[in-house]
Amino acid sequence: MSALDYLRSRAPGGSLVPPHFKIRPRPFPFPGASLHLDFVNGRYYRKDIGVVGTMADVGITFSRATAAWYTNAAGHLVQAGIDEAVREYSAGTCLGLRIEEARTNICTDSGNQAAWTKSECSASGSFTAPDGSAGTVFLASAIAASHRITKGALAGGPAGTTVVAYGCYVYIPTGSDVARIILRCRISGSAGGQAVTLAVTGSGSGVALTYISSSPFGANAPAAIAASAVNIVALGGSAFRISVASAVSNNSTAINQIDVSFSPSATEATAGTANTLLGIWGLSIEVGASAGSYIATTAAAVARAADLALMTGADFSAWYRQDEGCFIATWRNGGEVSANTVYQADDGTSNNLLRLRYNIPSTSTDCIIVSAGVVQASNTQPLQSLYNRYKNAHAFKVGSAGRASSAGSISNEAPPVIPVVNRLRLGSNQSNAEHLNGYIEELIFVPKRIINPALAAASK
Repeated sequence: MSALDYLRSRAPGGSLVPPHFKIRPRPFPFPGASLHLDFVNGRYYRKDIGVVGTMADVGITFSRATAAWYTNAAGHLVQAGIDEAVREYSAGTCLGLRIEEARTNICTDSGNQAAWTKSECSASGSFTAPDGSAGTVFLASAIAASHRITKGALAGGPAGTTVVAYGCYVYIPTGSDVARIILRCRISGSAGGQAVTLAVTGSGSGVALTYISSSPFGANAPAAIAASAVNIVALGGSAFRISVASAVSNNSTAINQIDVSFSPSATEATAGTANTLLGIWGLSIEVGASAGSYIATTAAAVARAADLALMTGADFSAWYRQDEGCFIATWRNGGEVSANTVYQADDGTSNNLLRLRYNIPSTSTDCIIVSAGVVQASNTQPLQSLYNRYKNAHAFKVGSAGRASSAGSISNEAPPVIPVVNRLRLGSNQSNAEHLNGYIEELIFVPKRIINPALAAASK
């Protein structure tokens, strides 16, 4: 799936659910709940209608003005249609409802190797790309040089100082002797660029791809990047998705090139053998601080619109209690923007709201209550790390609010006013901004201020 792709890389085998880790099932519906949205198992409860099997049946309106790619239960990259919500999978496990901001892939001909420039390598067979199409396997020449494919003439590249997420899919055939893969994004000439070197070890089903180093280059080289900016997702079948988040220059000239090179040794300019083979597919460059879901392009840049999931009108008032209640949320964060919303109940403005979001780079979560434009309660707790799974319980009524996050300590506040709200947003704010860029597993509303010991238990 996506930016989401980095989340998969945090567990063995590229799965978000390590084999030794079992998630304890929560009762469904949750005792006393008036709303229980279980996106992982595709079941939804509202007190006035009971259990239903679709988001639309429970009253969620989902919209996105474009199609979007995602990984299905079979592990295939497929397209969801316009206004079709995405429940994405990793290694057969559903991650929940995916909510993303808008993105544009400016790398044209993302999967069309005929439009790429080949240097000291040539097409030598094919492999099945994640979307089922034919990706190209390239063979390095016997000359001691850089063996690479290059895609230039990008569509409307941003300034080199802009942070972009760039990357590709690679496939390592059984028997390949490729030892290094180098991914670069740059301003052509000497204006600057960023290079990331990856090591290939093992073979066949045991092949692994690991980060070694980054190397800024050129007359206007950018700052070096941390290993955390390099995301490698094992897709199975010797295939990987690589994504790097970085500025590529200190020069404001537009970014206009991405290239992928490969070598049978630790030295890039090494003569290839008959087995120096690498499959490459799905080039991408997007403005953003980490990879989003894949966006396929042909002759022009392609945009994916932002997701919007909303409950309003009778579909909101049927389960919500204005004077007190408790939200219980489980989500997987992504860490792509400065503020990422998990849920927000509001009146269509920022003047009256109850919200849970997490913040980057301070890596904290905040629960906030605002009435008539005045903050009534604001509680911040640290996240243990990014790209992880979290639970949060936030109970409220006049004079008493409590919050527990991932079974942590209880934080208490005394809001003098609770706002009147009329809608619930999943994964974005009142402006359809500050997107989660991650997954919502579950959201529960209990129409009472549950006591603090129950808050701690609910957040386990």
